[in-house]
Amino acid sequence: MYCTETKVNSKLYAYKKSTDQAENNSDMKELYSIAAKDKGAKLVVFGGLHGYDPSGEPTGQTLSEKKDICNFSMEDRDAKSVGKGINFIYCNIAKYTTDGSDVTKEKQKEIATLIKGYLNGGYYVLLSWCFSYTWAKTMKL
Repeated sequence: MYCTETKVNSKLYAYKKSTDQAENNSDMKELYSIAAKDKGAKLVVFGGLHGYDPSGEPTGQTLSEKKDICNFSMEDRDAKSVGKGINFIYCNIAKYTTDGSDVTKEKQKEIATLIKGYLNGGYYVLLSWCFSYTWAKTMKL
């Protein structure tokens, strides 16, 4: 896998470096399989945006990325499409941003609380943005 299990929670996975859609898709598939074998646990994927190097603090895509290059949210959710066999919950945290804006500290706390709720419920969680491992560590996840 390209993602790494965090030290604080064995069901939380994140990226220590830059990541791309192919790596995310591969990890979603593998984590879905791991979760399904673990008493039928579910997988939750948080994504839809970039992460700063090295902090991993989440930031939005620019309008040109949304129009001309990619839309992370749509590509993340494409892994759930018919015939893929992957059924996970998707949390698009790009909704907390506007054109290229950063996710505020307050919203980051809300996201961390939401992640903790899923982890406490026994879910596997993938933070699918660059340097998200550092962010998770900073947020004490």
